Amino acid sequence: MSEKVLIIEDEENITKLLKVYLIHAGFTVDNAFDGEKGLEKIDSFKPNIVISDIRMPKVDGWKICEKLKTEEKYKNIFVIILTAYDQENTREKAKAIGVNAYFSKTVEIKVLIEKIREIIQQ
Repeated sequence: MSEKVLIIEDEENITKLLKVYLIHAGFTVDNAFDGEKGLEKIDSFKPNIVISDIRMPKVDGWKICEKLKTEEKYKNIFVIILTAYDQENTREKAKAIGVNAYFSKTVEIKVLIEKIREIIQQ
């Protein structure tokens, strides 16, 4: 059974690109275009990894990350932030919440996939 990755991202082009590459890399992938739908899909899709943007409609990525890192039923889900906001304070906040990895949207897909594989093998 392949690992499941949920992409929570409001930019459709980024989502489509990530989805194609992740499926090609052997992952089972689903997506949501806002944080509210993302939270619903976490419960129905049961991903191993969530890749989330920070700024999104309805529920932002910070709330998603906090929920995944504080609620017992989500303790085995790894979280990667993929955002256009690459400031030191956002990286520090992500680290404080317990996010497993943080990337700016300029990351090479190959690097992101390698990190996903590394996280899964922990």
